[in-house]
Amino acid sequence: MGKRILIIEPSRTIRLLLDITLRNAGHHVAAFDEAPAALNFLLQVRKNAPEIAFIAVHLPDGESYKIIETLMRHYPHLLMVSILRADDGSAQQERILSLGATVLIRPFTVQDILTCTISTTVRVEKWSAIYEHA
Repeated sequence: MGKRILIIEPSRTIRLLLDITLRNAGHHVAAFDEAPAALNFLLQVRKNAPEIAFIAVHLPDGESYKIIETLMRHYPHLLMVSILRADDGSAQQERILSLGATVLIRPFTVQDILTCTISTTVRVEKWSAIYEHA
């Protein structure tokens, strides 16, 4: 049985890549381009909240960290996967990790996406081996 997954990603291309990849793997996906719509969705499905959330760190108005903190507070079981760009600094990665989220660095592969869905109970500190693209 697939997992319930939330995506908050402003880039249509990245959002569609995540959505299609995860649906093809059998997961149930709700994808949004902005945080307010995603938060409204969460209020409607509170009893069937997602198990995994993919959230872009580069949301408009600096919403990313607020959203991650809010979701971690209200949904402590949620496996948070924060999407960073390759040119984001290590300080930003460390901040995400300090919030309890996993880091997925763009560019990423389909396999990287699927690896993030393997376990919703074990939090991984760093996925650095995945991102060392030649």
